[in-house]
Amino acid sequence: MELDFNMSSDKFRQEILYQKPKLFKGAVKNLDITWQQINELYQRANPMDELFRLRKGEIVPISEYVESFDDTGRTRHRFVKPAIYHHLKNGATIVYNRINNEPFVDDLAKQVAQFVNASTVVSGYLAFGSDASFKSHWDTRDVFAVQLMGKKHWALYQPNFESPLYMQQSKDVDVPEPTMPDMEVVLEAGDVLYIPRGWWHNPVPMGCETFHLAIGTFAPTGYDYNGMAYQANTQHLATSL
Repeated sequence: MELDFNMSSDKFRQEILYQKPKLFKGAVKNLDITWQQINELYQRANPMDELFRLRKGEIVPISEYVESFDDTGRTRHRFVKPAIYHHLKNGATIVYNRINNEPFVDDLAKQVAQFVNASTVVSGYLAFGSDASFKSHWDTRDVFAVQLMGKKHWALYQPNFESPLYMQQSKDVDVPEPTMPDMEVVLEAGDVLYIPRGWWHNPVPMGCETFHLAIGTFAPTGYDYNGMAYQANTQHLATSL
């Protein structure tokens, strides 16, 4: 799969980055993801890891969909698939944060990282119903929502708390939630939506199977630039010898 934003990185940074949302229709080329790949992605997740959760507005207790079992004298844990499907059919969303070492996820994240010159972190959202996994909120990082299966409705609202830092999440700050959206879109498979940090958003499934990746981006810090300079100098010295 390849991402085609139909604009240069320079133009994106000058006209869009940090300033406003941007919808990229059909940006995912050669979209060949299958439900089998997505199922396998979740099957490889650690059931007890706090990065993996079922949500329906609030977190679903892990005891409702994970069980322990004895594996030749060793206690292990596994997903209770019928329970997970029950929650999904009743409006829950499977949230898998910080996905790593999954080829198709890593590849898309790398393409976004190169486009905006930033580090990335990826979460996956799988749903069957029509209920939101979170209340309307803002993120403390920019996000590229990459719709890979199905569709999802997004409502976006302008910031009323400028440039929130990582510890300033909307649930922890006394700021009123906007009521009138400034942008509404339906993401279909292959679409990408850029959401600057601080923009309120409320993504809602539309009663069909849906899966998207949220690729969060982090601009390089002074520490990162120092590392780049050190690496460049080291390479220059190596080629000079």
